[in-house]
Amino acid sequence: MYAGPVLFIRSIGGTTVVEVGDRATGDPYSDTAGPAGLFEGGGRRVVLLLDADDRATLSVRRYLFEILLAARRTGGSLRVCCPPGPFWDVMAVTKLDRIIPLLPTLADALRGG
Repeated sequence: MYAGPVLFIRSIGGTTVVEVGDRATGDPYSDTAGPAGLFEGGGRRVVLLLDADDRATLSVRRYLFEILLAARRTGGSLRVCCPPGPFWDVMAVTKLDRIIPLLPTLADALRGG
């Protein structure tokens, strides 16, 4: 059973936007499949919107690999947008920014970067 952070989802122009945190909007994501359920049907575009408090952002960071693997298994795509400064730094130091596109705004992520 999925025990990650509380996620909220909404659809914008065929892209699933996943948010986390107190300021998130959308419908609560309650799929027991966890992040893999975001990509059911294959070929889905998912944007992880991290415009949230630092605690929520840190909690989702542990599940980033699970979300990325789900995207790769199903032929989907994952982009991350609006991360706070420390998240950018961690992604750059670990070189994860080379495999997961990080974008400054939701608009950039929806356009495809």
